[in-house]
Amino acid sequence: GILEDPAFEREDSSLSLRHYWGLALKYRWLLLCALILGLAAGVMATLFTTPVYKASATVQIDEEPAKVVVVGTQQPAPSSGSEKFYLTQYELLKSRALAERVVSNEGLARNTRFLGQWDNGPREGPSTVPSVPKSGAEQGAAASKAVGLVSGHLRIEPVRLSRIVKVSY
Repeated sequence: GILEDPAFEREDSSLSLRHYWGLALKYRWLLLCALILGLAAGVMATLFTTPVYKASATVQIDEEPAKVVVVGTQQPAPSSGSEKFYLTQYELLKSRALAERVVSNEGLARNTRFLGQWDNGPREGPSTVPSVPKSGAEQGAAASKAVGLVSGHLRIEPVRLSRIVKVSY
C-alpha cells in the first residue's frame, strides 16, 4: 500500500524537517531571546559564584630505622611497631597543633575570604564575608575558627599496603 512505499517515507521525513524549520523561522525571535537569556544567566552565575579551591598532595612516610643493634651481630634489630608508627603519623597529620601551625604560617586567621567561605556553604556571596578581626578577642576567635576550618575539612587517606598518604583539603 501507500504506507509501505519508500518514496512516501522520504517525503514524510522531508516534510517533517520542513515543518520544524518553518516553526523555527516563525518563532526565531522567541528562540533568540531564550538563547540570549540562557547565556546571560550562565555568565551571571559564573561571575557571582565564589570559587571554592581544593588542594591535594601525596606524601610518602618513611620510618627511620631504629639504631638498636642486636648483641653479637652488626645487623639492626627488626622494627616491631611499624603499624603503630604509621597510625601515629596519620594522627599527627590530623592534629590541632599542625592545623594551628598552618593557620599561623599562612595567615588564615586574617584572611576574610578563607574565614567566610564555609559559613553558608561553599557558594557564599561577598556581602557575608566577615570583616578583619581587630581586638584580641576577635583575633583569638578568628584563629580558633580558622583552625577548626582547617581541621574539619582536612582528609587523610592512607593507601593500603604502602607508605603513601593522600592529604586533601
